[in-house]
Order: sequence, then C-alpha cells, then structure tokens
Amino acid sequence: MGLVSAGLIAVSENIFHGLVRESEHTAMSDLVWLKVDDLINEHFDKTKKLGLSLQGDSVIRKSFRESDFDAVTTLLNSQFHQYFVTAGIVDLKKIYILDKKYNYFSESTEIIGKTEGGNLPCMGVLVQARARKGAERLRPMHALCSQVDQHYNFLTIVPIGTLSPKGYVMILTDFSSVLKGIEKDLGMPVLLRYPDGASAYQSDSWDELGMSEAHISVKHDLKGDDGNVVLQVDVRRNISAFQQQWDKMGLYVTLASIGFIVLAILIAFFVLRKGFYPLEQLRLAAERLSQGVFQKVSITSYPEIDIPIQSFNKMAEKITQLIEEMEGEIRVRKSAEKELENHRDHLEMLVKERTEDLAIARDAAMAASNAKGTFLANMSHELRTPLNAIIGYSELAQEDIEGGETAATIEDLNKIINSGRHLTELINGILDLSKIEAGKMEVEYTEFELTPFLRSTIDTVKPLIKEKNNTFEMEVSEDIDILNADETKLRQSIINLLSN
Repeated sequence: MGLVSAGLIAVSENIFHGLVRESEHTAMSDLVWLKVDDLINEHFDKTKKLGLSLQGDSVIRKSFRESDFDAVTTLLNSQFHQYFVTAGIVDLKKIYILDKKYNYFSESTEIIGKTEGGNLPCMGVLVQARARKGAERLRPMHALCSQVDQHYNFLTIVPIGTLSPKGYVMILTDFSSVLKGIEKDLGMPVLLRYPDGASAYQSDSWDELGMSEAHISVKHDLKGDDGNVVLQVDVRRNISAFQQQWDKMGLYVTLASIGFIVLAILIAFFVLRKGFYPLEQLRLAAERLSQGVFQKVSITSYPEIDIPIQSFNKMAEKITQLIEEMEGEIRVRKSAEKELENHRDHLEMLVKERTEDLAIARDAAMAASNAKGTFLANMSHELRTPLNAIIGYSELAQEDIEGGETAATIEDLNKIINSGRHLTELINGILDLSKIEAGKMEVEYTEFELTPFLRSTIDTVKPLIKEKNNTFEMEVSEDIDILNADETKLRQSIINLLSN
C-alpha cells in the first residue's frame, strides 16, 4: 500500500511538472510573438520616416522629375551613407526609386552593387502594391519578403508626392538586426537563422550543446509574401531557478507523503491488531453457532466492532430460541401424529358402520318414493272426479241464475268456479310430482287474454288480502292483450307471490 501511494505521488508530481512546463511554454510563446509584432511595427515606423525624408528632399524630387538617373543614384548613395550607415538606425541594404507604376528607375549602390537588368526583388509585394487603387496608393506599406541568397528581408514602400504619387521610394533592410531586441527587452538569449541555414545572430549565452531540463525553447518562423520562411527565430528561457524551487518543493512533498504513509501504516497496524481479535472471536462463535452451540462474544471498546458483535449476539439468541421452539413443536407434532393415527383407525370403522346404515336408509327412501308414486297414480282419478262434479254443478247454477237472479249472485258463483278450478290445478300440481320424478313434466302453451286472467287470479287471494287488512291495486298496460304461456303454472306462480 505504501509503495503504491509513493508511486502515485511520483506519477502525479511528474504529470503536474509537465503541465507547468507546458503552461510556461505557451505563455513564453505568446510573449515572444507579441514582442516580434511590436518590433515589426517599430521598425516599419523607422523605415517609413526615412522614406518620407527621402521623398521630401527637393534635390531628389527635382532630379526624379527630370529623369536624371545618374543624379538620383548619386544623391541616393550620399543620403544612404549620411543617414543610415553613419547613424546606424536600421541595417539598411538597398534603396530603390520606382516610377508611379512601380517600375525600376534608380537605386543606391553603396553596399550592394547595381541590380542587373533592373530586376527588382520581392516581386510578390510589388504585385500587391500595383493592385492598390486610389487613396490606398498614398499609404506607406511594409512586408516581409524572401530573397534567395540575399540577407535583406524587410521591405518598406513610401509614395513620392502628396495628392497623387509620382513614384515610390522602396527601402530594403535586414530585419534580423531588429529581432536582437528580444534579448534586450525580454532578457532571453536569441538565435536567428536565415532560410539557407546561415546564422544571422546568436546571443553569447546561447547553449549550443542542446536543450536541457533547465531551459524552455520557443521557435517562430517569420514568413514572407510567398509563404516561404524569411527568418527563423529561436528563443530560450533559463528556468533553472524555477527548476530548483520545484525540485525543493517536490522533495518536501515527497518527505511529507512518506511521513503520512508511515503514520498511516502504524495507525492501520494498531487498529487492525486491536480489531482482529474480537473479529476472530466473532468468527469462531459463528462456526459454533452453525453446529448448534451458542456462545456470546465479548464486547470491546470499539463502537465500529461492537455494533456487529451486539447484532450477532442478538441474532444468535433468537436463533437458539427458535431452535428450542422448533424442537418442542416437533415433539408435540409427533405425539399428535400418533394420536391421529389411532383416530384414523377408529374413524375407518365408524365410516364402515355409517356406510351400511346409509345403504339401508337409501333402500327405504327408494321404497317410500315408489309407494308415493303408486299412491298418486291410484288416487288421481278419485281426486279429479268430485272436483269436476263441483265445477259442473256450479256452472249449471250459473246458467239458471243468469235468467232472473242478480248479478251479485252470478259473481259469487264465478268465484266458486274459479276457486274450484284452482283447487283442481293444485291437485294437478300434486299429481304432477309423479311426472317430475319420471322426467315427463311438460309446459303447455296456450293463448289467453291477460286482463281477465289477472282479475280471476286476484279474486282467489282477495279473502286473504282483506283478512290481513292490506290493499291491492293492479295496473295492466294497454299494449299487452293476448299472452302465450302455460296458464296454470303462471297462475300458480302469481298466487304464490301474492300469498307471501
């Protein structure tokens, strides 16, 4: 565990160190680039002032207007030597005078000889200058240009004339001398190289043996109008002081980490030593409990360990209690099973006896049912005959009275007839029991008028209604006239309903 922690600390330190170096490199790169941009603008201001000074010289302007090539060349050499070589303001290489179409007119020959055939350098910049229109031609311009085998790479063009350019002054300088200011302003050694590999400038403190961990290097390629590299800028920064401070901090962090690791190991050893004994006792108690032996585990002074020990003791007590209860239930169940077996044997004997009794009772019931059917069949004729006679005489009496008796007498006779018919239906229902037992009960559908049927049925139960001091009202829908049903069974159903 300690080795893993130390390894993690070392890896984290290296990663953080790399991030710090990367952050320092990014910041240094931005700083160098801003400085290069400031030097370019500062150098352009200087060369522009020199160009304005030349185009403002009345002698040069007069010779230019008169197209006196030799006079212009002589004057340029004089001005070149007077202002730029002696003063040393810029590292001047060449001065050209161009006509208003940017064509060659004259040049200085003080340091670099005359251009052969009047071929101008930095043609890409001149093409851009010729493309300018109107007031744009009156503004000075500058650019970096790549010139093969020549160490001048900064071009400044200043118009001759105020309202409309009559020509142009083109100044060529070596920009590498300007970039030496990086060392002066930023305090960092600088190495400048031309595209051909030649050294333009190297600081005295530059380490040619190569990079070390105590340095951070930033490289910038300055490109010209055609996209090719004009000058290579390499800047280094000595971070040995920062490295020493970082190493010291890393040593402190490492020592502190080791101290914490040792302390953590000691604490872990002490805690584990104190905690392993009760845990071992807990394990042994669990094994004994699995064998059916319960033994309590002693409580320690560590709450983290006491909580599971107390839970185990409670659980073990409940398990022991459950085991004892289960053993008691098992003994009771075995006793009950023995008693149940005895009852089962006795019950089988009782069931056998009851079965025999039920067989005898069943035979007696079947004999009684057969006797009842025989009786009903024999009595059907005797029961129907007197009832039919009563109904017949009542009908004859009704016919005799219709001639001269009152309507009330006729109504009473009708009730006698209806009651007698109903009595016949009841007796027929009793006699139909034999048909039901034989499975020959049938429903006889007939068509009859509903209203007379209901009135005759109600008349049968009116004495019972009056006896109970009840009131009965009947409403029959006019939409129903003829009903198709078993009149006898329907009448019996209505009387049974009203009798309740």
